Order: sequence, then C-alpha cells, then structure tokens
Amino acid sequence: MNKVGTFIGSFTLEEKKLNDDVLLSKIKSGQRDFFEILIRRYNERLYHIARGYLHDDYEIEDAMQETYIKAFENLHQFEGRSRFSTWITRILINTALARLNRDKKHSSINIDDLLQDEDQNFEMLLQEQDQEQKVMRKNLLDLIENAIDHLPEKYRLVFMMRAVENMSTIDTAECLDISNENVKVRLFRAKNLLKGYLQNATADLDLFGFYLDRCDRITKSVLHKIGVQ
Repeated sequence: MNKVGTFIGSFTLEEKKLNDDVLLSKIKSGQRDFFEILIRRYNERLYHIARGYLHDDYEIEDAMQETYIKAFENLHQFEGRSRFSTWITRILINTALARLNRDKKHSSINIDDLLQDEDQNFEMLLQEQDQEQKVMRKNLLDLIENAIDHLPEKYRLVFMMRAVENMSTIDTAECLDISNENVKVRLFRAKNLLKGYLQNATADLDLFGFYLDRCDRITKSVLHKIGVQ
C-alpha cells in the first residue's frame, strides 16, 4: 500500500482518486493545489527509483523535490504522448544522473560473478514469532537493502522498478530506454546476484520503506516552493 501521509488540502475521497489526466487539467487551469495529489501519488515510486541512483537520504529527497518543481514548471510541455507517470519518472532519472555527474560521488561494487546458482527463487520464508525474531528480521532487512544498493547500477535500477516498485516491464523499458527483453534479462540477473543474501527473507518485507513523515516533508516543501500554502 502506498503511504501518502496527511493531506494539506481539503480534498474529497473522489478527488483523491481522480486520474492523472483530470488532475493535470485542473492544475493547468490554475487549481495548483491539486498538484499535492500527484506528489503524494508518486512520492513512493520516485523515492524507490531515486534510491537506485543515489544512496544519501538528503540527496534523494532533494532530487525528488527538484523533480516535482521541474515537472510543475514544465507542465505546459506535457502533451500526453506518454503517461504522466513515465514522464515524471524520466525527469527524476535525469535529475539523479545530473547529480551523479555533478558530484562524482557515485560508485558501485561489481559482483557479477558473486553467485552462480541456477535457482531463480530468491524469496525465502522467515517466521515472525517473537521479539528476538523481529530483531533478526530488521537486521536481515538492512542486509538486503545494503545488498541491493551494491548491485551494478543497470541491474539495481531494473530491480528497484520491477521488484520493489512493481512497475511493468513495458513501463520500465520505456523509462530506461531499453528493450523489454533487456529488462527481463537484467531483472533475472539482479535476482541471481541477490540470492545469497535473501535465504531468510520474506516476501512481505517493506524494502526501502517510504514512511509518512518523509512523504509529508517532501510534499509540504514542494507545495511551499510552488506557492501552495
């Protein structure tokens, strides 16, 4: 479930469920407060994808805010040739890449040959019975996230989009400008690279959790910068 936090604007349940095209129409007509719904709708996705490039929380949140500002300021250029979700994801990717090129802080550990096991199933069961097991689960989650952070970038990005954010193969391919088959190959490779770290993992782990306070903080900051109080 997406974590959207507490809305600043007074929106009805029906308004919160409006599709992107209707929301964009309202925003372009001057009802800029509706941009909040889009921010909260895509906060978690952009966080996960930004995490594929950047590892510092401040950099990630700053890149997300920069992405929303760019999107808002350039809404007149969005003609609906692709979905808004794809358009804003591309802005996020370009923003993250620009930061990497600017700061030259990016590095990755190549572990292509770390694992050779042919078994593709990287999700194992972990029983959550008592406090000790919960602590173990938290430690394992940290290990998993660290392992994903150190995947080669081309595998990490596809894994974050497909396995963590549950984007479709088609959307992932379009955002990264690669073929559908390439997406499948990279995801397969990423899972194989991660298998050794995931022997005790469970499918319901909240990888790279996007928490309500982060959602509220980013949303409020962006709305303030675009003049929505």
